[in-house]
Amino acid sequence: MAKTLCIIINWNAAVDTNLLVEQVWKTTTAHIALIDNGSTDKSKEQLMAACSRLQAVNWQSQFECMSERLQLISSATNDGFAKAINKVIRCVLPNTYDFIWLLNNDALPEEKALVHLEDCLLQQKDLGFAGSVIMDYEQRNKIQCCAVRYHPFFAVSKLQFKNQQWDDAKDYISNDKHIFQHGASLLVRYSMLEQLGLLDERFFLYAEEHDWQVRATKLGFGNALVVKSKVYHKGSMSTANAHHLFYYYYNTSAIKFAYKYHSFLLRTWNVIALLGITIIRTKGNMKALYWGVKGILLGYFKPNQYANL
Repeated sequence: MAKTLCIIINWNAAVDTNLLVEQVWKTTTAHIALIDNGSTDKSKEQLMAACSRLQAVNWQSQFECMSERLQLISSATNDGFAKAINKVIRCVLPNTYDFIWLLNNDALPEEKALVHLEDCLLQQKDLGFAGSVIMDYEQRNKIQCCAVRYHPFFAVSKLQFKNQQWDDAKDYISNDKHIFQHGASLLVRYSMLEQLGLLDERFFLYAEEHDWQVRATKLGFGNALVVKSKVYHKGSMSTANAHHLFYYYYNTSAIKFAYKYHSFLLRTWNVIALLGITIIRTKGNMKALYWGVKGILLGYFKPNQYANL
């Protein structure tokens, strides 16, 4: 049986996070590292109350490789996705786990979602990542994402089969139509990390899992979509109450990614292309446009600067 560590990050969303933790606890044998990433509401108290019903737990400042199946880690600040995940992985002892399961706190996996991901990586040793089909949380037959295709000319990613009905699209989904797997449910081969390294912490939010998989591909590790593994996802909860920040973080990460992998000419064009896309997407919302432009400029002129506000 595979040994998997599931890492979940909470930020001001204890209700969703508690539902997820309970689901992972009941339907899998995975150990769980739950990180509160500097929440400013009463998340810590709510998480503690719910998790205490599953197991006696206390808040720790970092992950401890002990026998407890569930551990709560408290961060005083919001460090972003990559940095929070890296904090846990750095503390994992060699040979403790076969896989790391990154799971968004606003997601809810089906009962055998993890089993199907594990089976994929156990059977295909050349793969470093396995991703789930991401379905809409409310409309359970509607697809959010079946892997992701990257468009370097525009520096944006397109979610494959987005908004299509599962019954209509399932027979057409294949691994030939993607570039990388979505981070809402991503199983990572732990032994690969010795060569690959950790997530790039310059990506505060968005693009970090894409960068990870690009680097892995250069080392010979592929990725695969596991059609049998389904996760129901609310989506964009990190910026749901401040949608202008979506454009800031997305654009910053998009340009940083372009800076890292594209030529000078292409990444300069990416700035113009992404500006045009942002103008179209924001639909006259000046606040969103302002933050989108700010994100582009930060990504281009200060690609190594931490993107948090």
